[in-house]
Amino acid sequence: MSSNQFTWQTGKGTPGWIQERLDKVLVTNRWRDIVNGVTVTNQWTRRSDHSAIFMGIRCYGTRRGGGRRFRFEMAWLYDEGCRAVVAESWEEGRSRGAQSCIAHCGRRVEMQEDAYWKQKAKQHWLKDADANTKFYHRNPMNGDLIYSNITPRVTQAQNELLMQPFEVGEVKDVLFEMCPDKAPRPDGMNPGFYQSFWDIVGGDISAFIISCLNVGSLPPGLNNTDVVLIPKKDVPEQVSDLRPIALSNVIYRIMAKMITRRMKPLMDSIICESQSAFIPGRLITGNILIASEVGHYLNRKRCGAVGWSALKLDMAKAYEQMEWPFLKGMMVALEFDDKWIDLIMMCVTTVSYNFLEANEIKGCLALYENLSGQAVNYHKSSICYSKNTTEVVKENVAQVLGVIQAPNYGKYLGLPSFIGRNKKAAFAYIEDKIRQRIGSWNKKLLSQAGKEVLLKSVAQAMPTFSMSVFLLPTAICTAIERLMNRYWWGSGTDQRIHWKAWDKLCIPKKYVGLGFKDLRAFNVALLGKQAWRLLTNTDSLVSKVYKARYYPNQPFTDAILGNNPSHCWRSIMAAKGLICSGVRRRIGNGFSTSVWGHPWLQDEDDPMIQTEMPPQLSNARVINLIDQDTGTWDYDLLTDIFEPNDVARILKIPISPDYDDMLYWHGDPKGNYTVKHGYKCVSGNYENVESGGFTKWLTLWKQRIPPKWKTLL
Repeated sequence: MSSNQFTWQTGKGTPGWIQERLDKVLVTNRWRDIVNGVTVTNQWTRRSDHSAIFMGIRCYGTRRGGGRRFRFEMAWLYDEGCRAVVAESWEEGRSRGAQSCIAHCGRRVEMQEDAYWKQKAKQHWLKDADANTKFYHRNPMNGDLIYSNITPRVTQAQNELLMQPFEVGEVKDVLFEMCPDKAPRPDGMNPGFYQSFWDIVGGDISAFIISCLNVGSLPPGLNNTDVVLIPKKDVPEQVSDLRPIALSNVIYRIMAKMITRRMKPLMDSIICESQSAFIPGRLITGNILIASEVGHYLNRKRCGAVGWSALKLDMAKAYEQMEWPFLKGMMVALEFDDKWIDLIMMCVTTVSYNFLEANEIKGCLALYENLSGQAVNYHKSSICYSKNTTEVVKENVAQVLGVIQAPNYGKYLGLPSFIGRNKKAAFAYIEDKIRQRIGSWNKKLLSQAGKEVLLKSVAQAMPTFSMSVFLLPTAICTAIERLMNRYWWGSGTDQRIHWKAWDKLCIPKKYVGLGFKDLRAFNVALLGKQAWRLLTNTDSLVSKVYKARYYPNQPFTDAILGNNPSHCWRSIMAAKGLICSGVRRRIGNGFSTSVWGHPWLQDEDDPMIQTEMPPQLSNARVINLIDQDTGTWDYDLLTDIFEPNDVARILKIPISPDYDDMLYWHGDPKGNYTVKHGYKCVSGNYENVESGGFTKWLTLWKQRIPPKWKTLL
């Protein structure tokens, strides 16, 4: 054991100071014969009387030159002398450049030792590695076949926006968005160091970063990266059993984030609409809805000479493999500025996946693998067919693709892709998971307030993802609520009297309740988000699919359940009434708003026109009520057609002829539908709930007293 031979001490600084070697590392002789280069280091910490023993294999825990690698510890910030040391050392090294200055500052501040196990507890076991090896630069086959079919999407105006000089203010904004207590990087510094001493180091760091980005060059060693290999299972046997985590220097990370912020506004117009995740304004649940609709179609397709199939591909290490030439070729094809391409090559972007047909699919996949460096995991991929597909075709296609046949493509993004007649059986897994989780809690050690925290933060949150796509059967919601109610009133294995029904506990705390969620109402409110997106985001892929299938010749507000609908569509239709009751139209030029068919009046109770509609004006638009010369309401026309009450309500509405009409959610300051507001609409008004004459419940809950006292009261 290197360093101090004793691992425990007590009474340091007193005549009774005792040190002993209590802690050891035990291994078998067979293990020692297999594993070479093992070292054991004794590392003292001030927060415990025991030292920490670190066992390093092949000297991964130490530098080649000996000694522990420098790591800036957040605990040093509490040392009164730390700031003075940083200021003095930074001033001494300022003339040597930013990177040398950081290294010098690190050597000086390292003398202040303190408790650092707070960071080590994150299981960030670091080793030196070079992520930018020749493996990533091997020359793939020519990609002209793909690049020639790419439509340029980056405009000249967008390139000019990207190539604007970076500014000092961007550096600080990006830095302070980062979590300060991250694991230190190869240079030993974490974001907390720069944030805490920004008044000292900020000017030099900002100038250095701005110079690198605007000139388009990086000094050697700036983008050095530590790779952390996190085991995916207890006994890793292959490289694929380890999850690599890259740790790059904070300064380089700031540069990458600044580039990302410039790039972010363009992503929606560049990335194909089939990629619904990781793009602002898109939801990953859109892919789940589409996959469910495809599965429903395959299941009900029983007639016809041509069979249909869906191929589910699993990409091996989809976010860890990318050929740099392929990335650069795609950016050139999209017509990014050459200087921007040089900068963005430091980053990695995602790829969208497409599904075609048998032999063509196999060839396209092979071409894609060779160009991009990614690989399809055919062992985890599968294909399913419509019921009218012949067995010969099934076997031939599966053999060509090299995937297994499946009755359906199972779960997609963690949710069932096909829902049959037995809805309760399809969603029983949600109830089972919640029952298992509640059963694992030790009820005897928790107060009522502790139980409330667990039920609200864990049990009620577990079905949220499923409820955002599917309408759960009433029996499932009721069973889950009974589990939570039984846990709330119970004590250990004993069942006690339920002094209040669950629906009373679901009343908000402001109105005598405890604020638990009514799962059915919450389910409808979550589905309202999907209905709102179908109504407002008509250009999204999921909106186009559902419109083509269920309401091709009418707006979403007029859609009906239709013939043989999927469970996803049934679920969305359950929230249609909620959305239609709260949506309003804001008048711009009035071109797309129907006078009698749309809710466009600014009225709390009734936004519809009350005047009886003349048959000849059934297709009248609001634009017909506007004087096009003055851009104001045509008062004479209004008085001729509408009743005085409607005329007064119309005249209160401002007109914006330069803008199109738009939908907004009534009651929200930003005009967007929120699950919180939708839940309030579904659960109803609690103003008339009997409160026993006491009206200060909200004030009581805000008191600074132990939570269990509040619950008791």
